[in-house]
Amino acid sequence: MPAAFLTGVVDALIERCASDTDAMAVARTEFDERRGRVFEDEEGWETRTAIFLEYYATERQDPELGESPALTAARSEEYEGREREALGAWSRSYRCLAEVLSLADGVVVIADAIGGAHIEVAERRGLPGVSTGDIAELRIVAFEDAIHFGSGILWHPAGTRDPLLGHVATMREAGVAREVICDFAASLKTRSLRYAHLEPSAVYEKAEPYSSSASR
Repeated sequence: MPAAFLTGVVDALIERCASDTDAMAVARTEFDERRGRVFEDEEGWETRTAIFLEYYATERQDPELGESPALTAARSEEYEGREREALGAWSRSYRCLAEVLSLADGVVVIADAIGGAHIEVAERRGLPGVSTGDIAELRIVAFEDAIHFGSGILWHPAGTRDPLLGHVATMREAGVAREVICDFAASLKTRSLRYAHLEPSAVYEKAEPYSSSASR
């Protein structure tokens, strides 16, 4: 299956990247500063780690090469055929905030809250507990005539749709980059975990308007 093949390719790339433990540790610190740190014993740590690892392998530019590990690998003669095509797909993948529009057997239709597109995604995990109107940070990967999700999916709490989309609209109007919007939204999710005495919707609503430092 294409999704399983994609996962295997990126997992192997992540394992290779992990050999440089110092670089990965620095990148994780920077990532957490933008999005809010979640500790190992806290809710969502595994999801945040999965999102970071895919980010590191497919999106973060190597300081020396100026490109992601996925793009470097896709250009390498070490890979060929379908594996090289999959690496190229990962190098072109992107994070988005998505609203679930419909759920069917093997297919999820989402609305990209940042770019505005409606996207039909091949998804066979079932997404238990997910309903239309839910909002998540997702990685979108186009491979072999279909769209797939990455492994890490960060779901925003129920009741936060309206304030979250309000922040997104403000940032879009200001020309804020897609990646920064996703990081800021993730920081709101982190804050909602810290302020357990408040409803998550209140945390999102009370968040300061976006600034260059708001997502740190």
